[in-house]
Amino acid sequence: MTLQPNSAEIAFRAEVREFVRTHLPPEIAERSRTSVHGFRDDMLGWTRILASKGWSVAGWPVEYGGTDWTPLQRHIFEEECLQAGAPMNNMQAISLVGPVIYTFGSEEQKRTYLPPIIRGEVWWAQGFSEPNAGSDLASVRTRAVLDGDEYVIDGQKIWTSNAHFADWIFCLVRTDPNVKPQQGISFILVPADADGLTIRPIESIDGGISLCEVFFDSVRVPVTNLVGEPGKGWTYAKFLLGNERTWVAEVPRNNLNLAALKNMARQEMSRGRRLIDEPTFASRLAQAEIDLLAVEAAVLRDLAIPHDEARALPIASVVKTRGSELLQDVLEMQMEALGVYGAVQYEEGASSPVPAHGQEVTASFLYRRSASIYAGANEIQRNIIAKTLLAMDPQSTAPAAEGDMAMLRESVERWVADHYSFVDRTRYVAEGTSAIRTHWKLFAEMGWLSVGLSGDVGGFDGGAAETGVILEAMGGALAIEPLATNLLAAQLIDKAGSEEQRQRLLPAFSTGDLLLAFAQEEPGARGQIDRIATTATEDGNGGWTLDGHKALVIGASLADMLVVTARVADGVGIFLVPTDTPGLTRQDYRTIDGRLASDIIFDRAPIPASSMLGTPQTILPILQEAIDAALYALCAEAMGSMEKALWTTIEYLKTRRQFGQALAEYQVLQHRLADMYMRIELSRAMLMRAAEALHDPDADKRSKMLSAAKNFICRAGRFVGAEAIQLHGGIGITEEYVAGHYLKRLKVIDMLHGNADYHLNLYMQAMISEA
Repeated sequence: MTLQPNSAEIAFRAEVREFVRTHLPPEIAERSRTSVHGFRDDMLGWTRILASKGWSVAGWPVEYGGTDWTPLQRHIFEEECLQAGAPMNNMQAISLVGPVIYTFGSEEQKRTYLPPIIRGEVWWAQGFSEPNAGSDLASVRTRAVLDGDEYVIDGQKIWTSNAHFADWIFCLVRTDPNVKPQQGISFILVPADADGLTIRPIESIDGGISLCEVFFDSVRVPVTNLVGEPGKGWTYAKFLLGNERTWVAEVPRNNLNLAALKNMARQEMSRGRRLIDEPTFASRLAQAEIDLLAVEAAVLRDLAIPHDEARALPIASVVKTRGSELLQDVLEMQMEALGVYGAVQYEEGASSPVPAHGQEVTASFLYRRSASIYAGANEIQRNIIAKTLLAMDPQSTAPAAEGDMAMLRESVERWVADHYSFVDRTRYVAEGTSAIRTHWKLFAEMGWLSVGLSGDVGGFDGGAAETGVILEAMGGALAIEPLATNLLAAQLIDKAGSEEQRQRLLPAFSTGDLLLAFAQEEPGARGQIDRIATTATEDGNGGWTLDGHKALVIGASLADMLVVTARVADGVGIFLVPTDTPGLTRQDYRTIDGRLASDIIFDRAPIPASSMLGTPQTILPILQEAIDAALYALCAEAMGSMEKALWTTIEYLKTRRQFGQALAEYQVLQHRLADMYMRIELSRAMLMRAAEALHDPDADKRSKMLSAAKNFICRAGRFVGAEAIQLHGGIGITEEYVAGHYLKRLKVIDMLHGNADYHLNLYMQAMISEA
């Protein structure tokens, strides 16, 4: 699976963009960009324009007037339309009632109702919610009583979007009050001009109108307006809501709003400089952009999964919840960017002191408070996520894999299951180096040490994806072997070393006979790869002398050779340093997650000229590329730890009882599980972005995306690790139980190669430079 568009999708985007550019009337685009609530004539007019191209109901089957577009093509289409300023379509007609009619309706209903929708001639509204039946649609009370060949409808609907535009309203009504609530509901079509039907527009807090209240007072409709079978309305409603899938994540609108926010931040001033140059505001802006990258990646990943498979996972609920929260956050930042003018009421067409780039901002902010309510409130989405999780097999959340990748994943997971229970792991920590060395030879035999290395030195085809599979399993097992740092050191030798260095060292590494450690971090550097105080000075005899202090060198006490960064006269150098070099001393200790680490002191340590990798003029880009690959590996390891933390917590909540019931039955705890899962699911999508970024030929873009991934996934790790302990209660803080160890592993991962805050700052600086 890939998140990158293929050539056909790129061509399709260009086709859509050109059509929209040449056919969207400028006056409609202008009204759409500057209005908060849409205009019926504009929206139906745009539908008619799309119908001329055969694109008005793109998601429908071809036999009913639709296209054969993939879900991703439909996403591209919606994105291009919104970015160009096209108005929204009548979603209730095209995405909701239309599919119900062509799936469950009679042939006569299809002939009668579908063509006007396709041609943009009618407006449909959705009559579902009632004063006492919002998200709980099974509680609808509006009743329809059969009287001859007509139904007589009495009751009330509320929050009916754009009912004041409507020609028709599709409604859930109760036709049988004597059966189970879900079984007594039917799906019926009601003309908006029917006698006894009254529509009352409701003014929103922004001053505009999109919502309505609808009253039914003995409204008569023919029995032929009932869709499908009586009593099947609940089934049809679930089908209809399933069609919403990921559009509710509002990714195109979020991207548009974020671009507008950046533009505002470039133009608005604060204390004599651009708002985007204010560190506090820029940091929030960068964080919002990173979070949106994760949501967008999750949507794209979901669109690539077959619909039935996707519906088995609560991905749509994840992206709806986080997408709507981001929408609100970005609009609030827009409002704040206006300074005092963020308090000005927006009235369309009225004179205002607000800058042109912010005219509708306050109204949009207020109106879009509804984003976390419509299409199922975010609290309901958390209910859905938790209910799904509690019924799922942990294996069902594992990413799909095929061919060699599937075989690798299976072999790694089998080895971990056989050799790395938490009891086993506790023993390995106590045994220290002996257990690690035993496992190291096994890793070599399974080919794990050859991942990412060139074939001529014992490597095999593969790279980031394979490394990710191995490290994810290691993270889930809380493994203490220094695999990631060894792979990083070996890849530096492979990419920067001379032919003699490569052939001498890497075959021995692949067979497990040579252990490496990467000595980069220094006290106070906090991840900065060019903040190096350790020096390498030419000794006048063709060699070098090392002086300095390296911190948190994972696996140094096991290593035969260190790969060391040091400052030289004309830049930065990387050196191969045997661990028995005179003048090299170690201070050994354990990290909080049980791994062996050391501080290394170099005091006039002599090393030969042949120990340098590459040249100071060329080494920094190679080092940065290797660090980026290491960031990906750390993110994969964190994924494994987070997944295990989640499922350990779920199992505990299912079995632990309080006040006569399992903890998993308490809604407040279910919602906390849902929040854990949301962060993990979005992290999984962000990991895919990171893997693809490693192949980006633009080094700046690659590093920027890896910083985004490290920031997002490590922030998720902080949350998931802490929640795992909290939901376990007292046992979570004991050393003898596994829950607390996930937090410790995730905290160490966060600290390696720059923590989440450091990478947010890197991303922010890149964003400001682009501005």
